[in-house]
Parts: sequence; C-alpha cells; structure tokens
Amino acid sequence: MTGAAGGRERGFALLIVLWTLVLVALIVSHMVAAARQETRLAANLRTEAELGAVADGGVHEAIFHALDKSAAHWAADGVPHRIASRRASLEIRIRSEAGKVNLNNAPAELLVALLRETGVDQGTAEGIAVAIVAWRARPGQAPSMAAAYRQAGRGYEPPNAPFESVRELGDVLGVTPAILGRVAPFLTVYHDGDVDPAAAEPTVLRAVEDVYGQMPAPGRAEPDESVVQVNVTATMGLARAGREAILRLGPASGGKLYQVMTWDNAP
Repeated sequence: MTGAAGGRERGFALLIVLWTLVLVALIVSHMVAAARQETRLAANLRTEAELGAVADGGVHEAIFHALDKSAAHWAADGVPHRIASRRASLEIRIRSEAGKVNLNNAPAELLVALLRETGVDQGTAEGIAVAIVAWRARPGQAPSMAAAYRQAGRGYEPPNAPFESVRELGDVLGVTPAILGRVAPFLTVYHDGDVDPAAAEPTVLRAVEDVYGQMPAPGRAEPDESVVQVNVTATMGLARAGREAILRLGPASGGKLYQVMTWDNAP
C-alpha cells in the first residue's frame, strides 16, 4: 500500500511538472508573439514617420521648382513629376487654383452645373446650391436656412460668412462625404477671378459652358500660377503617405517668396 501511495504521489508530481512546463511554454510563446507584434508596430511607426518626412520634402521640392524661373521650372499643369531614392519614391503634381470654381462667389447656376458634371442629380444639385448661397450670404441677402439645419439635427446654423476652406462644404446641408469627394477637386476659396481656361479641368470647362454657352478663350498660354495646389504621394514598398498644400506664390510677409495657405495629410 505504501508503494502504491508513493507511486500515485510521484505520478501527481509528474503531472504538476508537466502542466508547469506547458504553462511556462504558453507564457513564453505569448511573450515572443507580443515582442514580435511590438517590433512590427515599431517598424510600421518608423516607416510612417519616414514616409511623412519624405512627403513633406516633396512639397518643398514642388515649391522650389514652382518658384524657379529657369528650365527647371515646374508649371502648374498637373503633370506628374516622379523622384526616386534608394528607399522611397515620390509623385508630385502642381495645379493652378485659377482653373477652379470659387465657392464664395460662384452663382448658383454654376454650382448646379458643376455638381451635375460630377454626377449629382438635378434636384439634389439645386438644393445644395441654394444651401451654399445661404451659407455664405450676409444676413438678409438670402432666405435663412437655420430652421432646416435644426430640423436635420445639426448642432449649428449657416454662419452667413464666406467659406474658409473647401472642406467646410461638408457641413452644408445635403452635402454627403461622397458628393464632397467628387466636387472638392474643382472648387477653391483662394482664387477670386473668373475661371482660367488654361488651367481648368474638362469637368469645370463643361460646367462653365453649360451656364454661359461657351468658354472664353484663354488670355495666356500658360495657367495662372499665383495660387497653386501641390499634391504629393510618397511610397515605400506597400506603404504610402500623401500631402496636399495650397500655396500663394510671390512675395509674402517676412520676406518669404511664398505663403502656405493649407498643408494637410492626404490619402
């Protein structure tokens, strides 16, 4: 009996040892997996930071070439400029804001035409155009839409002030993220003059022709480059980072040769 009891005790002891080894193995495996995950996360963060710096450098590269008056000048014509380094590659485009429709002074019929050209149906386009005019109009210049915003559950009302950015259009009643994404590339708040045909995209040209019957002939062969949009895409393997900047070129305060209007991350 004593031998049998001793055997059972040794068996239990062996089971305890085995379960302990299994537990230790599980803990070690978990620690190794966690360490690998942290290593991957650190590598991803390092790549993201490096790509962000490369993309910002691409904007500075665009500024340099936009201001350069020699043969190295990059025109604001949307042509892609590609730069490759050992670790990353860049694609840079410069476009003139003069080829876009100004959100703050475009008549309602031009806004409707532009929305229609980007795939918005007639009724929705007309409603959005009315809401845009009400948003930017001074008090008393257009029918108030405050009640409509309250009824829609919005926690704000039209400010009766000019748009400060194209992104602000997303707050206007009736403008969905999809509509904003389609029409935003053709809008500006930084160029006050008429649309420059030399800088306009076909979508804008068609909208202007729909309203005015024909597009006036461009007054110059090259687009107006006083205000430009810079789009940069930096890639490193499968990772990518983007930047979008609006720049006013020419003498600025502090002796600078340009003024940054916006500088944002981009998809």
